[in-house]
Amino acid sequence: MRKELQTYPMMAGTVVDYVIARTLQSYRVDGEVKSKLANVGRRWFRRSIAEGERIADQVRVRPRTYQERKSSPFSPSHDHFHGIDRGSDHLQGLEDRVAFCLDTFENSSVFEKLQSVGPENWGPITTLEDGVPTFGLEEIMVYAAFDLWLIDEGDIVILDWKSGHPSPAAIEGAEQQLSVYALWAQSTMENVSGVVTQAIWLNESGEYAPIPISVISVEDVKNRIRMETAKEASLLTLIESEDGNGRHVARREDYPAHPKTMRCCDCKYQMICPEGTMATAHMRPAQETLAAALIFGNQRERVATEFVTKEWPHTFDRIILQSNPCVI
Repeated sequence: MRKELQTYPMMAGTVVDYVIARTLQSYRVDGEVKSKLANVGRRWFRRSIAEGERIADQVRVRPRTYQERKSSPFSPSHDHFHGIDRGSDHLQGLEDRVAFCLDTFENSSVFEKLQSVGPENWGPITTLEDGVPTFGLEEIMVYAAFDLWLIDEGDIVILDWKSGHPSPAAIEGAEQQLSVYALWAQSTMENVSGVVTQAIWLNESGEYAPIPISVISVEDVKNRIRMETAKEASLLTLIESEDGNGRHVARREDYPAHPKTMRCCDCKYQMICPEGTMATAHMRPAQETLAAALIFGNQRERVATEFVTKEWPHTFDRIILQSNPCVI
């Protein structure tokens, strides 16, 4: 269930991706953009917050079913679920970022390029409900969550919208993602003369300037996938269950806490992590902190001995083993 939770910055990025996808779907049919994307983005962000808080209240009572998750573009609010209050200025700043990013896209050379090559040269336009493209690397299933690909002068061009700030760490992570996407294209596409990619930082610029991915970058990311997947697998123990599926668990001491207020605020596992709860106590109402303390009182033995499986902490796209470990 905690996998579903989205922080407000994640919601902002999801809204940007979703509005662009819907705009391109509409352009493919009608050949025009009917509304100012910045205004559409503001409305969708406000609706995402309202729906996210409603769903967060719902999942406190029971997890959503698979069909409920697939049928809705909205995710439960991480902050609302954990009782974290970052203030109205935080939300207004994110809404403004959504509007700015979408305005940048609408008036960008990237959108001009998409129009000039024509929708017939675009790949499928997918949204969250459609799932994420995957490919196999030996025994490993790799997710390639890019936003769009197109054919430009015989090359496959893979584009990935970014709504955050291009910090050095973010740029490095994006470069690793792009290498994964290039690997996807090489693994799944035929009759391609070359693969070029671009992370488009809509907070800064919408200039169309894709670049080739080097062979070295692709080989480096292959090795990294292998090493990090093997490392994660070595830290997990498979516990067989009666239904035959089993689940993977990890020892808490193998994942030591490094508490910092903002990092812990964004962590999906703060409510089962004593250090995380203490680091964020001043940002939640007293009753929420008390509720967290009661959780630890009821589960302290379990928390001390077993840490329920984390999401894979890769800096590139999520990777899972072919055996589909259960992530709770």
